[in-house]
Amino acid sequence: MDLNKSFLLPHKWQIVGGWLIIAAIILAVVLIMCDINGYNGNVRALMAWVPVYIGLMLICLSKEKNDDEYIRCLRSRLVGIFVAIAFAFEILDLIFKICFINYGWTSFGGTVTRIILYFFSYPLLYAIAYIICLKLNLWIINRKMKKNAE
Repeated sequence: MDLNKSFLLPHKWQIVGGWLIIAAIILAVVLIMCDINGYNGNVRALMAWVPVYIGLMLICLSKEKNDDEYIRCLRSRLVGIFVAIAFAFEILDLIFKICFINYGWTSFGGTVTRIILYFFSYPLLYAIAYIICLKLNLWIINRKMKKNAE
């Protein structure tokens, strides 16, 4: 069994994912500005959001330009942290649904708590946060390496 085998896509797919997100944003603006007859709001939302999700997935599942053991370790650590956070918020959301909605305790929780729990159970948030944390950590490491080289 090859332990160095990676199930990540090549780095060029990060670039494709980035361009796909940019194209999806342009498409969303065009769909909002030009109210095209024949497309209802759900179809327009689907046309705009599916490329964003695919682009984020490509960025998250692609290797870095210089992918080494440290980056693989950092990536797995971040995935573990974000999966744990996602499960924690899903559990809180489930508890909220059972306790507050089924037993009629909605005045205690309120709409704000429900919106916050829904927001933190949204996969788009975790994909963006994962990419930001990974890139920020890599930028910090590169700065430290350049500083130590001087």
